[in-house]
Parts: sequence; C-alpha cells; structure tokens
Amino acid sequence: MAPQNANSGTYHRKLRPRRTESNSNKMPIVYPNIDTVFAIPELLGLITNYLTPADQRILIRVCRTWNSYWVPYLYSSLKFVKYKRSRIYPKLEVYGPYVKVARIFYTTLNNIIHILDYATNIQSLDLRADLAKSRFPQIFAMVPQLRVLRISQGVYRSETHCVRISPAAALSNLEELTLEGHSRLEVRIDDIMFVIKSCRKLATLSLESISIVEELQDVNSTAEPEEDLVDMVKVDETGWESASLRSLRCRHVLLDRPDSIHDSQTHVHPCIRRLFQHAPNLTSIEFSGKSILCAVDWEYIFESRSGLQNAEFWAPAPFHPFHRGGPLDPSAAVKALGALEKSCHMLKVLNVGSIRPTTDEAFEKIIKVNHQLEKIDAKFTEFGELALKELVRILPHSLVELNLGGCLKVKSSGIAMVLENCERLRVLNLFDTDAGTINLFRGNKPWVCAKSLQKLCISIQPLNHQTVHNNIPWKWEAVAENNNTLYTEEEEKIIRDRLRCFTSLLELDLEGKAMSIGIMDDVSFAPRLRSAILNVPPRSLDGNQSLGGHYVDAQKQAVKWGQGVFPNWNVKASRSYRNGHIWRIEAIRD
Repeated sequence: MAPQNANSGTYHRKLRPRRTESNSNKMPIVYPNIDTVFAIPELLGLITNYLTPADQRILIRVCRTWNSYWVPYLYSSLKFVKYKRSRIYPKLEVYGPYVKVARIFYTTLNNIIHILDYATNIQSLDLRADLAKSRFPQIFAMVPQLRVLRISQGVYRSETHCVRISPAAALSNLEELTLEGHSRLEVRIDDIMFVIKSCRKLATLSLESISIVEELQDVNSTAEPEEDLVDMVKVDETGWESASLRSLRCRHVLLDRPDSIHDSQTHVHPCIRRLFQHAPNLTSIEFSGKSILCAVDWEYIFESRSGLQNAEFWAPAPFHPFHRGGPLDPSAAVKALGALEKSCHMLKVLNVGSIRPTTDEAFEKIIKVNHQLEKIDAKFTEFGELALKELVRILPHSLVELNLGGCLKVKSSGIAMVLENCERLRVLNLFDTDAGTINLFRGNKPWVCAKSLQKLCISIQPLNHQTVHNNIPWKWEAVAENNNTLYTEEEEKIIRDRLRCFTSLLELDLEGKAMSIGIMDDVSFAPRLRSAILNVPPRSLDGNQSLGGHYVDAQKQAVKWGQGVFPNWNVKASRSYRNGHIWRIEAIRD
C-alpha cells in the first residue's frame, strides 16, 4: 500500500516508471535460424558425418530446404552391381549430377553408358568388368573430369588376353590410376608410359596382379572386331623431367613371358629400366608379393633415389600355405638393402617384411643413414640387437611404428631400450619374439612411450623360452617346451603393473606360453581401449592341461571369464591352434 499523506489524510499511490526495451539494459535473446546454420558447407559436412544413409533419407523428406541440403550427400556415392537391385538406378535422371563416386561391378556396357550419361560430375570411378571386352575410349570420353580411376578384371579368363589402357591418357585431370587383373592379363609397357607422360597430374600409379610385356602377342584374337589395334602407341625417351608421378605400387606383377630372352643376372629388365628411368620424382616405391626381380633390378630401382621417402618391398608371410618363401632370390635381398643404404637417406617408411636372407648389420647401416624414419616393418627378418641399438641412438624422437613380429633375434634387452627412449612410439608388435620375458618388465626405469602407445601386440614368454620356425604353415613351436617354467604370482604382478602403465592404449593383443588370466584381469587402466584379444592357455581357465572338457562348456567358461575382464563389452571366445591349444578371447567395446 502507498504511504499516507500527512496533510490530506489520504493515501496516494506512487507509480514506478515503466521499463521498456529501449531503456532496459537487458539485450533480447536472438535464436539463430537453423536453416542459416545448415547453409554453412563446413558445418553441414561435420553434421553429416554423424548421420547414416537412413537418417539422411528421413531428413530429405522434412522440407524442400532440407532436401536441397542432404540430397548431394545422400547420392554422392553410387554402387551398382549387375545381380543386385539398386534403388538409385531409376533415379539417375534426377540425382545423377550429385554422384561423385561411382562403383560399377559386373555389368554390361549399355548400363555403364546409361549411368555415365546422367552422372556427369563423377570424380572417382571404380569399374570392374571383363577388360578384354571393355571399350575404354567410349567410357573415358564421358568422364573427362575424372581424378581417380580403378579398373579391375572382374571375370577370370583362362586364356592370355591383353588390355589397352592408353585411352586413359585423355583424362587430363587424372591423379590416381589403379589397374588390377590376374597373371594372364597383359599390359604393354608403352601403354603405361604413354599414360604417365600424358596425364600431367598423375601422382599415384598402382599395378596389381598383371603381366607387363614389351609387345602383345596375338592381339587380334582377343580384341573386339571394331577396335583398331594397328596404331599401337610408341613413347619417345625425351620430355620426362617434369613427370608428376610420385608413388608407384606394384603387387604381384610379372615381367614378360617365361620364354622371353633376358639375362637377369647381368642386365636390368627392359621394362624396369624404362619404367624407373622416366620416373625421376618418385617419393614412394612399393614392390610386394610374387615377383621375378633380381639383384641388378633392385640396384637400378633404388639408384639415385635421394628423395625417396617410402620404400616397401615385402613378401607374403614365409610360412603362408600358398606363398612359400619371399619374392627375392638370396642375392637380391642383400643387394636391395645395400642399395637402400647407399642411395636413400630421406626414408620415413621402411617395409621389408618377410624378405630373406637379411642381416642385422644391413638394418643397422640403413638406420644409421636415415635420421627421419617414422615407421619400420621388418617382420620375419634378421632384424636384431645391433639394429635396435642404432634405432635408439638415431630415432628416439621420430619413431612412431615398429613391427618386429617373428624376428627371432629380438630380445628383451633391446626392446627395453626402445620403450625407455622412443617417446613418440604409437604402435609396437613383438609377436613371436623372445622379447616378452620377465627381463623386459623388471627394472625401475620408466617407459617414456607408456602414455602415447596406442597399439601393443606382445607374447608373454617364459624366461628360458626360445622361438623357432618349423615347416608347418602358420605354426610355431618352442625349444624345450616341456621345461618352460611358468611365472610366480609375484612375477605376474610385475608384468601386470608394467602393462598397466600403457594408459593410452586403443588396441591390445596378448599371447604367449606364459600368458595367464592373472596377468590381465582388469583393463580399467586404459579408458580409451576399444579392442582387445587375449590368447589364454586352457590351464589358466580350468587349472589343468586339458581343453576344459566339452567344447561348448569350455567356450562358455572362456566367455564368462572374458566378460569379467571386459564388463559391458562384446565378448566371444574360440579355440585356436596357432600356438598350441589355446583359447582366443576377443572383446570389442560398443
């Protein structure tokens, strides 16, 4: 109530001045228009990364504005398979211009032409068909803006046939080319060189499972009648100084036919000479799988490659049931490593897995002259203590990945130096080595990579364990296995405490003759862990040497133990015979 006036004896109400937005200090709240937010391409792209195709189909039905936002993302990638029905195929007339990536498998030429007629903005094309019957000039003329091209032989042909890739030279914007076939698919070296020279933006060339020949044989028998094979291209030897090719990948590539006249011991293969003579700017070279390269070929490949950063010449695993031995003859492996040590001093990636024979001294020399190495993959080689000491001396601040699986000369002392000095290490594979004994986990020196390591694969081995290879594919055995002494509870605690210092792990894989459930009974030390594999001997689950009784009961027992270690994870268990009778427990976090 208003105060009483003393003179009049009446009450007067005192009114407050009215506050309006003009004289108020409080600013009004303005909510942004959601359509304005979606109109920002960068922000819309980030949002779309969290949406599934099903979510995008719902959003395009909300309104016309949202339809215009998400239709380009929903139809940016097209996959068409001849024997599968596709919802997008009849909608190409409307949504074809939005297609940026097209994968077309096992279909006819008419269907390919129909798709390319409407998908006028394709940037990447993956074409799988019968290459002997494909009309590349007609196809490539419809996609002049193409940047990435992958063509592969989708139909196996028992007879030898050829493919002409020279029409790809018309793709002036091509940046990456992949040609995949099988051993009976022949490609002329002149066609390959013509594409490299004509496509001024071509940076990556991948050749997989083909045969490179100098001249085709019986080309008219495999070609279509309307194809003109008379004008076979011939590439001159000049004008290659500005070649744009930076990366060359050859997997399971053969050279010429068995009846070709070529003295491989003293002369470089003509195809190898032409290919690498006209690629002066290569920074990445990969030769892998089945090959016929000899020592002189490897010396020529790595000669004068001072700018090479990525060198990979690896083979299938030496005990793979279908690929016995490596791709190099005994003298070629030594020559290849020697050429790397002599000419290549800027390497960042070295992958020489499964090549034999090698020496620990050869790896030591390569590391000594390459001070920028970040990734080393030397599995199933003679990589040993000498190379590890040089690695710790030269690469403590640059090494990121180290794969030494199957290296029998790797011991606990060398790996301990790596863990104590290589601060940037992210990936470490020590499977089937003698580096997982208690000697590795003892000591008071901190492991500087403990808070940065993201993937660890290690075999927990008894102190007197020694791994050897036998002649059975994919199997290993231990010397004096019956004399292996298991670790005590105190020693298991030492191992467990050391493993728990890896707090940044994303992937963990443990196995070995001394592995037990006491070594890894909790993974809460690594909150970011997403995947784990524990290979546990049956004795750890049931206390004896049996397989846990009936298979189903033993499997349930293994899954139950795994769920205790990985609560609320997806856990499954299976029996594995790779290292004897063990239980393989796989856990993946949702």
